[in-house]
Amino acid sequence: LKDQLHLPPAESSMLLSLTYWPWVLKPAWGFIADTFPIMNSRRRSYLVLAGLVSAFGYVGLGMGIGGDEKVAVLLQLMLGNFGIAFSDVV
Repeated sequence: LKDQLHLPPAESSMLLSLTYWPWVLKPAWGFIADTFPIMNSRRRSYLVLAGLVSAFGYVGLGMGIGGDEKVAVLLQLMLGNFGIAFSDVV
């Protein structure tokens, strides 16, 4: 990551640490999934949505969407982590 975006080690560490916020909010994801069912389903629809969000983030990252923009890479990594964290709770 630091080589591709040409970041110093401190900035690269900060960028990666920002991508892990979905894991900190895991209790909130569980509450949301249990409280607000989608199409009368508390689990299946959330798992499908979480998988799609995660795939969108990682496929976009793999395809180079956003290029060498730090914000684009940050958002794609956040989406990937969000999908995995949410599906881990559900």
